Amino acid sequence: MHIFAGFESSEYLEIAIEELITQGVEEHGITVIPLSSQGGSDVHILDNLNHSDGISLSDGMAAWAMAGMLLGVIYGSQVLVGPVALGILGAVAGAGIGYLLDRRKIKRRPGLRSRNDLDFLLVIRCRDDSEMRKAESICTLQKAAFLGEHRSAPQRKPPEKPTPDRLHETADEAS
Repeated sequence: MHIFAGFESSEYLEIAIEELITQGVEEHGITVIPLSSQGGSDVHILDNLNHSDGISLSDGMAAWAMAGMLLGVIYGSQVLVGPVALGILGAVAGAGIGYLLDRRKIKRRPGLRSRNDLDFLLVIRCRDDSEMRKAESICTLQKAAFLGEHRSAPQRKPPEKPTPDRLHETADEAS
């Protein structure tokens, strides 16, 4: 049985390890894996089917471009330039406004940009259910960002190897 806990800072991780050792978890049953960032926190303007980070700048741009285009077409008939040209200018201006507003919104909420910034993965091998519950509670108290568990499947007995006497019995039964 294993507990997996993701920590964002080494301070809470060190405290959790000390508490686990004082609670009786064996030191060789505790593994710490430092994680490295792959630089995937960039915000892309367009999301595609294969990758979406949940922060799409194209949504706000499209909404504001539509509003700017609509206003440009409505009021373009009263201007010398014309409704088509003013509609295109309104769409470009609206897309620019939408882009700037979405960028500003993302900067205000840093949690959107760095959702999965884990620095360490702690793996704890537990002997029984009570030790597993203790490890889970310690990791929860020490602000583990993510927590998971893996319970080993019960071991099955391998099939018995037939003995020479048993081979003759199964051959007689088959005929």
